[in-house]
Order: sequence, then C-alpha cells, then structure tokens
Amino acid sequence: LTPADIDALRAADIDTVLAAKLEDMDIGENDAAAAIAVGSEAVLAEFLGAATVATDFVDHYRDAENSFSYDWEERWIRDESFFKSVPAAVSELLQQTQTQAEQIAHFIMPSDQPRTPAAVAKKLAINPAALVDNQLQVCGVAGAAQPLLLLAKVLERAKPGELILVIGFGQGCDALLFRATDQIAHRKPIKGVSGALSQRREELNYNKFLSFNNLVERDIGKRGEADKQTYLSALNRRKDLLTAFIGGKCRDCQTVQIPRENYCVNPDCGALDSQDPYEFSNLSATVKTWTADRLTFDWNPPAYFGLVEFEGGGRLMMDFTEVEAGQIDTGTKMTMCFRIKQLDAQRGFRKYFWKATPS
Repeated sequence: LTPADIDALRAADIDTVLAAKLEDMDIGENDAAAAIAVGSEAVLAEFLGAATVATDFVDHYRDAENSFSYDWEERWIRDESFFKSVPAAVSELLQQTQTQAEQIAHFIMPSDQPRTPAAVAKKLAINPAALVDNQLQVCGVAGAAQPLLLLAKVLERAKPGELILVIGFGQGCDALLFRATDQIAHRKPIKGVSGALSQRREELNYNKFLSFNNLVERDIGKRGEADKQTYLSALNRRKDLLTAFIGGKCRDCQTVQIPRENYCVNPDCGALDSQDPYEFSNLSATVKTWTADRLTFDWNPPAYFGLVEFEGGGRLMMDFTEVEAGQIDTGTKMTMCFRIKQLDAQRGFRKYFWKATPS
C-alpha cells in the first residue's frame, strides 16, 4: 500500500505505578505502543463488523493532580463488567455478522486479570484453544496498546480464512471481527511482536525500577545537569535524518552516506548536490569501534556508543542501547531502533533519535 492508501491506527500507554504495589510486582503495568495500517487493497485481515456496549462503570480512576491510579477490587470488576459488557457486545457482533462462536479461531481479550479471559470465552462458548495469550508474563499489561499489540502478534501466525475476534475493554466494550485473507500467507513482518519480545530485557533491579519511574530523588551529578533544550527550527530542518533516518546516495558514484550533505564524501567524486534520499533504518550495521563510558552521564550506565558501518556503505557514530556487559565487540552485528535520545526535564520535551542494538 502507498502512504496515500493507509490510515494508521495507533495506541500507546504509559502508566506509572506505586513502588511495591503488590499486584504489579509479578505482572507489571508497562509502557507499550502499537500501530496497525488500515487500507482497502492487499490487506492481511478483512474487517467484518463491530459492536459496542457503553456502560458508566468506573473501576479505577486518577485525577489530574495525582500520579497514580486507584483500582477497585478485581473480582467485582470481573463479575460486574467483564462478565456483562463483553458477552453483550460479542453476542451482538456475532448476530450482526451471522457468525457462530465456535468459528472463532483467535479470541483476543486484553485484561490484567490472568484467568478472566478464559472465563469469558467459556461463557461465550468460544473454543478454549482460540484464546490468545495476553503475554502478561513476558510483556506485562500494555494498557490501551494491548488489543493492537495482540492483534499484530496473531497476524504473524493466522491462516487464511481464520476469524479473529478482538475485544477492547473499558467503560463498556468494543468487539471487532476480522477474517484473515490469502495475503497473510505471503507477507510476514521482518521482526514483529514475537521478534521484539524475544529481544526483551528483563530488569530485576528494583532500584532501577524506582529510578526509571521517578519514584526516588536521584543525584545525577554535574554532567547530567547540562541544558537539554531542543531547537525546534533545527529539528524541523533535519527531521528526515532525525525521525526517518534518511541519509544520501550519490547519483554520480553511488556512494551512500549519513548524514546527507551538499557534497559527496567519496574523495574521488566530491559531487555537489548529488544526494538522493537513502533510507538507513532497515539496514544492518557492524561495530567498528566502541566504548563503555562511565564518565558520560547516562540513566543506565555505562553509556555504550561507537562507530558503526552500514551494510552497503556509510558510517556513523551512534549510541548503543539494550546492551549487556560483554555483548559488544568489534564486528558485532547491529540493527537500528528508534529511541529517546534525551529528556529535557525542564521543559518536558523528549528528543528522539536512532540507536543501534545488537541483532
């Protein structure tokens, strides 16, 4: 699909929880985001219909002056909302689309209650084998992003013709029904949700949890006090590099470089204004030099960075992320990922850029 054919459905959730909140020690409320491309041609899943049940039901709340949510009792939420609103919406949808519950091949019902989805599936007479794992043990509770996150994961393995039922819960219920098309057998993600989860890092250091979520006051030292202001004019001027990771390719000698500049970096060429846009975000790279620096300020020291050489040419000094001790060396294969570069706490602005992570 071309960009003109696509609308993007995006969901994201960032939740802060109290230190030592018992229900979050095993299954945490995590930061997550998901995006689904919506079009009309060559789609992976055909939209068949939707049903919505809206209820004035408050199961948790947080006002503007508080940093943490207050949740009510789990069993009451299950009995009074999950068991009532979800079956009502699903029954309406199945009747609307003339579908039998037994035909559902994948039942996505996000919940922070591990046993509730199976209980709801039983009430609806949906095959237990159709229940999609909420990934609570490997991903945690992804909040608003969880329905799309699980849908993206299901699309990695769904077969043509299979029906996918997606539930969105909160102040009622949304139920959406999709049918996997023949296209799904031929188009698989490069990495996908499964790939991202396989490369996850489990953090077992409780002090880091407190620090990363601003639950303790930290001494960041003088090196961390430097002003992190982002100049929006410069950000806009180089947004092709900063957000899309676009470099250049010389039309005269085919040399690629990043960043893209007025002159070709090839000493045998040096052509002026010869650079066509060239995308680096999907290229792999190899570490040429690297450093683990404990003097440079970093929220998770040491700060790993170094020179990488991209497949097909082009070199760039980059920050490394998601690195374990002993994992980086000259020759290590790296892939690119979009991450927070700096946080301007004074103005509340996050600066993003691309970092390299071990493949």
